[in-house]
Amino acid sequence: PLPENDSSSLQVGEILLFGQAPPEGWVWWVSDERFEVVGNKIYTKSDTPVNYEREAEIVMVVEGYDNSNPSPMSAHNQKATVTLTVLDQN
Repeated sequence: PLPENDSSSLQVGEILLFGQAPPEGWVWWVSDERFEVVGNKIYTKSDTPVNYEREAEIVMVVEGYDNSNPSPMSAHNQKATVTLTVLDQN
């Protein structure tokens, strides 16, 4: 869950490949500009608070590839849809 109206950078997820942290060399990004990937962790960017009344859930795509094999057709590419629940706070 993601608390609404928080303008600090918060960890909201962790990327795992087959239950383990991805090897070094993987490059990751998310489809929502309010978030960023550092290492294998997903964070909110500072000063990008969300508002429960506007969106109770955030759906984004997390995508990555093995930088040592960056071919678009590579079997090493990974993509997943992630849903975050926004917590209503008064």
